[in-house]
Amino acid sequence: MNAILKLIKMSVSGLMFASFMLIRIIISFLDDIEDKDVAINEDVRNSKKLPIKYISNHIELNESIRRHYYKVLDIHSSPIINNDVVFEKYQKYLQYLREDQVLGYKIKYSISDLKAAQYYLDDLCEYFGNLN
Repeated sequence: MNAILKLIKMSVSGLMFASFMLIRIIISFLDDIEDKDVAINEDVRNSKKLPIKYISNHIELNESIRRHYYKVLDIHSSPIINNDVVFEKYQKYLQYLREDQVLGYKIKYSISDLKAAQYYLDDLCEYFGNLN
């Protein structure tokens, strides 16, 4: 009977020790998970949202690319925009540019700006056409 009581006392103390260690392991595991979440949340909070930079022909713009190219070809006054309108406006402003160069006037937009505007707006018209 004494042997059985000793075995029960020993197994109860062993059981208590094992449960104590299990609780410490679980707490340690949960602390590690919380630390990782806190680190990620702090990184997200500390990261600043940078403004979008619009760059055309190595020049940073103060407006969106679409608005800039509308101004380059003066399309914002046109109610309908398609490839024909873009081509006509491109040819018109290319002629103005050449005349200004011959007369020696200061040029507001270069030929590369006009071509970039034409290519961009042609692609935009094709994209919108494919959406339909």
